[in-house]
Amino acid sequence: MKAFFLTNGYLTIPNVLSPAQVARGRRAIAEMAESEGFTLQKGDVEALREGRGGYYIWHQLFRKEPPTLLDLYTEAGIGELADQLLRADVPSTQPRVAQVVLTIPPYTSSGPQEVPHFDGPMLIPGTWEPSSFSLLAGIWLTPHEVPGNGNLRVWPGTHLRFGEYLSERGADAIGDTDEMHDGPYPKIEMGDRVTVTGTAGSVYFAHYLLAHSAGDFTGSGGSRRETVYYRLNATDHHVNWRQSVTDPLFEFDQV
Repeated sequence: MKAFFLTNGYLTIPNVLSPAQVARGRRAIAEMAESEGFTLQKGDVEALREGRGGYYIWHQLFRKEPPTLLDLYTEAGIGELADQLLRADVPSTQPRVAQVVLTIPPYTSSGPQEVPHFDGPMLIPGTWEPSSFSLLAGIWLTPHEVPGNGNLRVWPGTHLRFGEYLSERGADAIGDTDEMHDGPYPKIEMGDRVTVTGTAGSVYFAHYLLAHSAGDFTGSGGSRRETVYYRLNATDHHVNWRQSVTDPLFEFDQV
C-alpha cells in the first residue's frame, strides 16, 4: 500500500465505509443541497436541485455549520488511514472543511477541471505563501467502478516530477503559474493518464502535487457521482511546506 502510494502519488482503499455510513453521507449531502441559504462554489443551485447535468462543488465549514461530514470522517477512521501513509512523528491534523463534489450526467468536463492541475496555489490571506496541504482524502459515496461515469483521472508519478521541478527552481515557484500550463500544472513529463475506479465506500488518497482532472459522465453507471474531499495537513506542515513541495516524500513514511 505505502509503496504504491509513494511511487504513484495516489491510492484507493475499498470498503472503508459501511453501507450505513455511505447512506448517512448521502443524506447529509441531500439535506445541505436543500437547506436555506445554500450556495455553490461551482454550478447553479436550481440546476442542482432539478437534477440537471453538470459539475457542482460546495463546502461545509466545520466551525460555522453542523459538522456532519466531519463526523463521517471521524467515524470512518479516515485520519487513522492517512496516518499510515505519513511519518509517525507528523500525524495528520483534523480537517477544517469538507468539499462536496457532485457530477450529474450528462456532463462533459470543461474549464480548469478538464486539464491536469493541482489544487492551488491559493495564497493564504495576508501573506504571499500558498495554502498547500499534505494529502487529499476522498470518500466515494457512489460507485466509481466503470469509466465514463465522472471518474477522477490522475497522472501517476507526477507528484515526484513536480517536486523535482520545484527543487530546481525553489519552493516559491509553485506560485509562478504564468510559467505553467493552464490548470495550473508545470510543463513537465506527464506520462500516461489513469482513470480511477472503485466501489462506493472506498477512500481515495492523493499527494498534493499529483496531477489530476475531472472526468466526463457519459456512461450509464448511475444517476450521479457523489464525493466528499478533505484536505489534510501533516503536523507542522505550515512550517515545513517548502521542504514538503521540494522533497515530495518528506512528510511520508518511506520505511
